[in-house]
Amino acid sequence: SILFGHVTDRIGSKPTIIITLVLWCVVVLAAFFATTRGQFWVIALTAGIGLGSNQAASRGLMRLFVPPGHDAEFYSFFSVMGKFSALLGPMVYGLAATAAGSQRVAILSVLFFFAVGLLVLLTVDVGKGREAARMPSGMPQES
Repeated sequence: SILFGHVTDRIGSKPTIIITLVLWCVVVLAAFFATTRGQFWVIALTAGIGLGSNQAASRGLMRLFVPPGHDAEFYSFFSVMGKFSALLGPMVYGLAATAAGSQRVAILSVLFFFAVGLLVLLTVDVGKGREAARMPSGMPQES
């Protein structure tokens, strides 16, 4: 997380999150193909790097979109969505493992979430989000 903190300072939150989501996609694919305990440990350590870094950069990006005085509302929503994903992810993984009869195949269901998150993030306009946060109504004016 400290290393990626420097990366975030240098290139910004959104590009850092993109890097960590790509890292997570690689981790999931590597987990699918892993066959030894050593491979598993390297993958697990890499996942740990991606996890903390993604969370820190995500909070930093979120901060840019929070209107003054609305921190509790926005971060509460952010927290609830995190808890929802902590429920949905394992549920989908379990359903995929049951349907496929294999945890190895089920790990690919997690890849779906990271890939969709990456695609959605690519559409985020940080400049417009910052502008909206500074608007009194919280919504940018039509041009």
